[in-house]
Amino acid sequence: MSDFSKVMTQIHKETEEALEEAAGRMKQYDKHTCPARDYHTRDLILEKTGASAYKLKLPPHWKIHPCFNKKLLTPYTPPTFPNQEQPPPPPLPDLIDNKEQWEIEEVLDSKTRKVQGSRGQLSTTVIDYFIKWKGWTWEHNSWVTEKDMGNAKEAIAEYVKKTKRNKRVAVVKIATTPRSPLAMIVNHHYTNDGDWYYLAQCKDGTQKWLLNPSVNKYCTFLEEYWANYHSIQDLEATEP
Repeated sequence: MSDFSKVMTQIHKETEEALEEAAGRMKQYDKHTCPARDYHTRDLILEKTGASAYKLKLPPHWKIHPCFNKKLLTPYTPPTFPNQEQPPPPPLPDLIDNKEQWEIEEVLDSKTRKVQGSRGQLSTTVIDYFIKWKGWTWEHNSWVTEKDMGNAKEAIAEYVKKTKRNKRVAVVKIATTPRSPLAMIVNHHYTNDGDWYYLAQCKDGTQKWLLNPSVNKYCTFLEEYWANYHSIQDLEATEP
């Protein structure tokens, strides 16, 4: 082996040893790293209770003392740029009878289904409701069985009332526009997949459901339908 080859082999060996030593030091340092502190954001400070202590407004079901040392607090800094803005975190559940319950914003839809009874018993019919949860985006909407709705009687009653209004809209629309165009929107339906169905009334009396109809094509029909829908809401809101 030439002197040049010997020198290059020695350099290569020393380089490998140096890299292995550096990797070992990095691995050793990694063992002593700590995760970043997790901050819960946007807690409201109610008052200063001491030289270095502050009382925070915490969710009622948090079973912790509301006073914290200022070393554990950091002021909220708004984002510098609009694209850095983050939506507020979803609300925490309420604790009722030691069970977590999320607030219902609106009941969007309902369906019935048969549930097979135990051996020797007949099947029963149950009702499921499609729920929009308060503070959560639409992709978190979900179906919930009536028995699991908890304290949601008001939300169910409002949904039933809204469903009746939809039927009244259909009657008012047909009765007040006898010379309507080829079709008119008389009802709507929302699915758990985020789709909108609109029931179109044809001039000959037939009806058909339109899935996510084009806004440009059905603009007039949709505007008239929702105008009637909201007018019925306003009318019922003023009824004694």
